[in-house]
Amino acid sequence: MKSKYFALFIIGLASFSVSFAAVRLPALFGDHMVLQQNADAPFWGWSEPNATITISCSWDQELHITKADRWAKWKTSIKTPPAGGPFTITISERNTIILHHVMVGEVWLCSGQSNMEWTLGSGIDNKESEIANANHPLIHHIRIPKGSSDYPQENIEAGWEVCSPESVAGFSAVAYFFARELTEQLHIPVGLIHTSWGGSAAEAWTPKNIIEADPEYSQWRTLYPETYQWPYQPGSTYNAMIYPLAPYKIAGALWYQGESNTGNALVYRRLFPDMIKSWRDLWGYEFPFYYVQIAPFNYGRPLQGALVQEAQRLTLQASPSTGMAVTTDIGNVQDIHPKNKQDVGKRLALWALAKNYHENIPYSGPLYKEIAREGNKIKVFFDHMEGGLELKDTKPDLYKIAGDNRQFVEAKVEVEKDGLLLSSELIPDPVAVRYAFTNVAEGNLYNKTGLPATPFRSDDWPVIYNNVSIKSVYDPAQQGFIISMEGDGSDKIVYSLDGNEPGLNSTIYEGPFVVKEKTNITAKGILQNQLSENSTTKDVLLSKATYRPLTVLTPSSEKYSKGGNYTLINGQKGNINNVNDPEWQGWEGDNMEVVVDLGVSQKAKKISIEFLQNQNAWVFLPSQVIISTSTNNRNFTDVLKQAEPTTNNRVPQTKNYTADINVNVRFVRIKAVNIGTCPPWHQGAGSKALILADEIMVE
Repeated sequence: MKSKYFALFIIGLASFSVSFAAVRLPALFGDHMVLQQNADAPFWGWSEPNATITISCSWDQELHITKADRWAKWKTSIKTPPAGGPFTITISERNTIILHHVMVGEVWLCSGQSNMEWTLGSGIDNKESEIANANHPLIHHIRIPKGSSDYPQENIEAGWEVCSPESVAGFSAVAYFFARELTEQLHIPVGLIHTSWGGSAAEAWTPKNIIEADPEYSQWRTLYPETYQWPYQPGSTYNAMIYPLAPYKIAGALWYQGESNTGNALVYRRLFPDMIKSWRDLWGYEFPFYYVQIAPFNYGRPLQGALVQEAQRLTLQASPSTGMAVTTDIGNVQDIHPKNKQDVGKRLALWALAKNYHENIPYSGPLYKEIAREGNKIKVFFDHMEGGLELKDTKPDLYKIAGDNRQFVEAKVEVEKDGLLLSSELIPDPVAVRYAFTNVAEGNLYNKTGLPATPFRSDDWPVIYNNVSIKSVYDPAQQGFIISMEGDGSDKIVYSLDGNEPGLNSTIYEGPFVVKEKTNITAKGILQNQLSENSTTKDVLLSKATYRPLTVLTPSSEKYSKGGNYTLINGQKGNINNVNDPEWQGWEGDNMEVVVDLGVSQKAKKISIEFLQNQNAWVFLPSQVIISTSTNNRNFTDVLKQAEPTTNNRVPQTKNYTADINVNVRFVRIKAVNIGTCPPWHQGAGSKALILADEIMVE
């Protein structure tokens, strides 16, 4: 029996030895791979220590020989031919690996967050026809799996795919449309190495030692809460999704990211170029790096998107061999994932065709160059005008100028042969210009080839964020709200009562005051005679129903009743971006039915109530809203009966239901029918759906 176990042990050792000695390749080297043409392409892998590895390629007659080091790693480079294929590559040691259908062409690394990760199958413009017509066998794509690591990794698990209607749904849409443009213009294979992760921050794509060595970068801990569900830990995706890919020879890199760095946009000015440099250092050469400027989107904090756009524009100057595709005209301010990926890919391809492949074509929209005073006007000069400038549509709010007081106003715009001339009667001595410099600005300035200008500001004045809190307390004696304000480090507070943005010369807050009607209050802080970029708005919703007795006939959810019995009639408006705001009152899976007693029968002209929809939080509009009135709380007359179809719409929004009447009313009853459970197409299908209601107004 002992000799039997000894024999099995010897067989096991032999099997282990053969397995250990087997030559292995990184996953990037496989069937359908694309190698960079006319290059010394690195090949590497693992084998037995000091083993001799031979490589033969069907495009030449050479036998390439290299040797593993004592750590069992080997590396060599092989001269690739001009674009073509398919070829076969054979790698041998004690075992043999044959790579089939190898193409030689142009290889591009494609990375970033969700807008790069977004696939054709995720939903793009003309999705069905784009997928059905994706017969492009020259395009090959490899999807690097999502991963994070504290330490650099040596390999990944993935495989190359050939583009076809059957495979393309899983391709990065931006990368695919970039490659399609290249193959149609150059008629050569294009390989796409797609490595992206939605929601990821630039810190995650940058080596950890760079982040930790910089005092500003190392403040990342204050930006991302522990509950943040996407990669932000320094170096985490760099280690797992970038490091294992080097030194695979690439023509360049494509990048679409920045949305997750709106919280530290000014730091992104340096961080983004440093990230680019770290990748180039890893590969050992200065490859072209083309990126997408983030599209307009309704971010919560003023200018945070504009400041990232600015950081991306400045990177053109800070980092050599970079290019930027502008998307101000093809975004969606209500959707952070615009569906027009075709033009994004095409605009990236213009940079590559012009810079990498020396096509004589325009590749950039107008880029801000400088300003100059001309009397009481200010002139803006641009690079890449390509025959001149054009304004499409009339959007005066995009163009602003300021004097030494740094308060910007809308400007009159004149298109001249060599630039733009801006002026305003309110600014006799202009010193600064801004174009489309807001989170949601959709540009209208183009050059003659139809490429859009990037947003810009000529100044680099500090951006002030001073918060102002506005409190309102109902005073029954005065039948109105007492308004008080506090500034966060502000020298003073200015405000308006008509909803307009206050300026330096607006009313200064000097102490509490009373409002006795429906009012929209907007306030800003002022620090060192400069207005804060962020403003605070508060709607005081005073009506006949305010703080009147309310009966809840169907109990609301305990979780969504934090505002107490007066939530629906306290004159306070719920936050559209916060389902947990106590100003919302909610019913989970149940219908809503409440009655307000106005105290006495009185003439009413309008009754309204507002509901929230935030399908990402399981909150849907009611399927039906019924508003009824009565003078005796027994006999009710319906004055509004409105059905609401349930549609797939993930953008948070509110909807107001209003009954226009002219009758005597004492009791107001409002019923809202819950859809019950989340619909089949929703990620919470079958779970209880929520109704969240806001202020009841009787006017």
